[in-house]
Amino acid sequence: MIIGGLQKNSFIDCPGKIAAVVFTAGCNLRCPYCHNFRLLSADNDNISLDELYAFLQKRRNQLEAVVISGGEPTIHSDLPELMRNIKKMDFALKLDTNGTRPQMLETLIEQALPDYVAMDLKAVFSEYANLSADGNKLGDALEESMRLIGQSGLPGEFRITCAAPFINEQSIVELASLLTTYAPHLPLWLQPVKWENSINPAYAQNFPPPSLERLRQLALTKVNNCHIR
Repeated sequence: MIIGGLQKNSFIDCPGKIAAVVFTAGCNLRCPYCHNFRLLSADNDNISLDELYAFLQKRRNQLEAVVISGGEPTIHSDLPELMRNIKKMDFALKLDTNGTRPQMLETLIEQALPDYVAMDLKAVFSEYANLSADGNKLGDALEESMRLIGQSGLPGEFRITCAAPFINEQSIVELASLLTTYAPHLPLWLQPVKWENSINPAYAQNFPPPSLERLRQLALTKVNNCHIR
C-alpha cells in the first residue's frame, strides 16, 4: 500500500463526521478531468503507514472518521489490512471508489470494513474503455459494484462529475436508470469539473460545460434523490 497524501481534517468528505482523508497512490483510469492526477503514479513524496497510524492515534479524540480515497484504493491487495488497522482505532470508515474492482469491494463488505461507500460514475459504461489505463471494457464490473453497494445495506452515494463530452443529457438518463435498478434508495450527487486543477485543463476548451440543473432534472425522471454539490 502506497499512501500518496493525507488531508488531516475535513468537514465535507464524510457525511456528518469530522474526518481525515487518506489518498492511496495509483489508479486504473485516466480521466482527463482528474484533479488528483498527481496520485496516478507512486513516484511522489509518500507517507509511510507508520506515519499514518501514528497521526491517527494522536487524533483519536478529534476525528470521528477516516476516508479512504485515491487514486483508486481497490487496486491495492492490502486495502483490507489498512482498513482493519484503522478500524481498530475506532474510526468510522468511508470508501471512495470508481467501482472497477467488485471482487475487492465484495471482500471489504463481507469483512464489515466500510461504514459508507461512495462510487463515482464517470460515463456510460460503454465509454469506460476510453478512460481505462489498460483499455479494458469494465461494464460488467461496474454493474456488479453497483449491485454490491445497493444490496449491502450500507449508507452511501453515487457521484457523477459532469464533464463533457463524457456526461450529457442522454448519458445522465442512462446512468440514473442503472441506479434505479441497483440502488434506488441511495442518493445521486452531480458535481462540476474544476478544469483549472485537472490533468488536462485545455480539454475543456473543446466542450461547453453542461447545465447541472438541467442534468439534475433529467436524472429525477429516473431517481427520487438527486442533488448538486
